[in-house]
Amino acid sequence: MKLRFILTAVAACALAACGKPDTAGSAAAPANPPTQGDAAPTTRQSTSFGSVSSIVLEPLFQVPARYAGYVRQEVSEAGNAEIQKMPDALFDRYGATWLLQAASVEQPDWLLLARIRQPALTAESNAFKKQEAADRAKAEARPDRDSLNVVFGWMGEIMTLAGPDLATGEYYLTLNLGRRFDTVFYSDAKGYNYRLHYEPSFKALGLGQNCSDECSGYVPMTVKVPIEKAREIEALREHDARGLVRVYGHVTGLQPNTARADKSSVDAALVVEVQAIEVGTRQDGAFKPYFFLDTDQLKRWKP
Repeated sequence: MKLRFILTAVAACALAACGKPDTAGSAAAPANPPTQGDAAPTTRQSTSFGSVSSIVLEPLFQVPARYAGYVRQEVSEAGNAEIQKMPDALFDRYGATWLLQAASVEQPDWLLLARIRQPALTAESNAFKKQEAADRAKAEARPDRDSLNVVFGWMGEIMTLAGPDLATGEYYLTLNLGRRFDTVFYSDAKGYNYRLHYEPSFKALGLGQNCSDECSGYVPMTVKVPIEKAREIEALREHDARGLVRVYGHVTGLQPNTARADKSSVDAALVVEVQAIEVGTRQDGAFKPYFFLDTDQLKRWKP
């Protein structure tokens, strides 16, 4: 591998400026108190951390067995310093897995996959030859639906974690779904550049604010852990205050209208329908978990 580094991407929904949080109105007077029959308020004032979600989520501290078979894309968890030291085989596996997933969704883009495997094809103007290449890519593919269940690292300007409240053991996690996030860029021995990444979708969970086809905005969560567990988490956070989010989900297809491939590089994202998240940190070449939020807990969140 010749080049390896982290690039920042902007969520497709954020590029469309949909569902932006109204930061200008965040300091406005509170809404009228709920009357009988209204839904209960979803925020409250904490002792030391300002306004927080009143819905207290109950995390797990071990990944449920049903996620054991999910394909882990470890390269996506690493930062710039660590990826320089990773063996080439990990990047080869990352790219091969991404391409397998792209070929295993319901409606693969066979021409894009052909162009990635044959970069010279990007200069081809003959429609019949392009169709032949796409048909050949389809015929040679060995789709694997099980590969669509994936675990990947989601990092960048997407998460803040405040706390703990020493009296309650509460942490205050905020996800920014109109976010800028980190993606892996690398090149192979022939100098072809790859930026194959994942775009998490929270729509099925009902997180964030709805826009045309995605969710955006800030998602504040209150997560309660035992005090002894909070001690363990704080010991880890001393070495990495930023942390990262592991996303567990199902690949549904290519991010529409964003894939680009030419004779020297490819830039494309697969959309992942999020099922669960695991918050933690990566230290000494290994992921160190803080807590795990499964589907049932994430669906409890309300704006």
